[in-house]
Amino acid sequence: MKINKTINEPIRAELDRNIAWSSEDKGLIAAWEAGRKIRARRDSDSDSACLVEAIERGELPVLPFKGGVSKPLKSGKKIGVHLYLAMLLGIKGEDLDVDTDVRSTLRCRKTDVVVTFTSDFEDYKNAE
Repeated sequence: MKINKTINEPIRAELDRNIAWSSEDKGLIAAWEAGRKIRARRDSDSDSACLVEAIERGELPVLPFKGGVSKPLKSGKKIGVHLYLAMLLGIKGEDLDVDTDVRSTLRCRKTDVVVTFTSDFEDYKNAE
């Protein structure tokens, strides 16, 4: 399923947690909006500012969802979730554009680890 939202859309008013995370988009919009809120706090919160700066340098820092990389890995690769990718796009200030039926990859410029983002639970099981 392709999920798209423009960065120009206002962040939704507080939604019921169950609605935000169990709707048809499986929480991707909520994760993206959470990332946008982090970006909005960058001028008043040093932790948010550091996170935004790291992401703008091409790093994939640890976030609440699987996909961040804190150190190089022997395998040089990792499996991440589309929720991480959605939050990352929000922190970057970019439109939400995620296709949950397609794997996508990003390379962390800090660790050189390639992260493959997926929504397939079998991918996580096989990666562990």
